[in-house]
Amino acid sequence: MEATTEISPLEVVQQCYADFGVGNIPGVLNALTDDVKWTDPGHVGDLYVGKRVGKAAIADFFTKLNQHLDITELEVKEYIAKGKKVVSNGYFAGTARSTGKTFTTDFSMTWRVNKEGKVSRHHLYLDTYVVAQAMGLAS
Repeated sequence: MEATTEISPLEVVQQCYADFGVGNIPGVLNALTDDVKWTDPGHVGDLYVGKRVGKAAIADFFTKLNQHLDITELEVKEYIAKGKKVVSNGYFAGTARSTGKTFTTDFSMTWRVNKEGKVSRHHLYLDTYVVAQAMGLAS
C-alpha cells in the first residue's frame, strides 16, 4: 500500500503565497477549485471589482493586477488556521504602473480549503482607497 501525504489547509495557503512570490500564477490557479469564489472589496477600476467566480476570472484578476501594479513587497505577518479556514494578515507595497505612485496597505485574507485540498473561497480585506489613489483613480 502506497502512503499518501495530505497537505494541510495552512500549507495550501502558504504555497499560494510562495507561488505568487515567484510569479508562478499557474501554480496559484492550480490550487483553486474550478468554481472558486473570490471576493475583493470595493471597486478600483477593473482591478478590484467585488466578486469573481471560477479560475478564468481569477486568472483575469492576476493579469489585471500585473497590468496595473508592480507589487514590490508582500509579507504575511501571521497565519491563523482553524479546520479548513486560514486567515493571513500582513501588508503589501507597490507602485501603480500608470502613475509611478507608490502605496502600502495592510491586508487580511480569509481562505477556505475544501477536503480535496483546493481553495474554494478567498476574501481579501485591504485599503483599496490607497491603491486607487496610487492609480490616479481617487484624490
